[in-house]
Amino acid sequence: MSESLKISQVLSNLLSNAIKFTPSGGSVLVTADLAGRDLHLSVADTGIGMSAEQLQKLFAPFSQADASITRRYGGTGLGLAICRDLVTLLGGELSVESAEGVGTQFGLRLPLAVDSPTEVDPDPAVDRWPAELGSEAALEVLVAEDNKVNAMVISAMLESLNCRVTLTSDGAEAVAAYLAEEFDLLLLDLHMPVMDGLKVVELVRSHERSHGLAGVPIVAFTADAYDETRQVCLAAGFSEFLTKPALKEDVARVVADAFQVRLEL
Repeated sequence: MSESLKISQVLSNLLSNAIKFTPSGGSVLVTADLAGRDLHLSVADTGIGMSAEQLQKLFAPFSQADASITRRYGGTGLGLAICRDLVTLLGGELSVESAEGVGTQFGLRLPLAVDSPTEVDPDPAVDRWPAELGSEAALEVLVAEDNKVNAMVISAMLESLNCRVTLTSDGAEAVAAYLAEEFDLLLLDLHMPVMDGLKVVELVRSHERSHGLAGVPIVAFTADAYDETRQVCLAAGFSEFLTKPALKEDVARVVADAFQVRLEL
């Protein structure tokens, strides 16, 4: 993953969380400042805020500030622990200040570096997906993703691959949509409010077995890139494992695989 992509993903995740946890009528402010060779970014909101106890466990892998908040608002997208890891890899620092009922401010400090010019591949792999996909929408794709930024990005990628996308924001909505329509591909976030991706895939596979249906390709879409998580997903019934932030060539690959499955049915 390039440095610019790491920064973009971290910033978009912080912004998405700020919007998610700020009730209607509040405000979100993003600022940038250059100090010497350091770039300082700030994402501040007037949202629900956090207590000192919640702040202590905020950067623990896959933890949320409070379970009731997770049920109401959903997860924190990419995961703040992973955001901090990405910032650390870039030689920077991620800090946070918050007060309950007042708001939260994340501070991001990044050292600037001058990149050497690189040659652009005139024929990138992303432009080499199967011609059989055609010029019209070829696949019906169900996306379950509660992070609005991630949902927007993955939907745009799929639509550029001539897919028709149905968006749902939690696992229960995804199951309802699956039972109501036929889809060629399911793309499920693992950490969602109401019902997580593992429960969704369990219900979908159970429905297929009880009705004698062929298995629809189901892709786990998650920021948890650990091999242990991948093995859990595959054992649970997922067909493929896609990590966030997704590259377009990886999305193209799972679309091509799903298209091939449809041709074989």
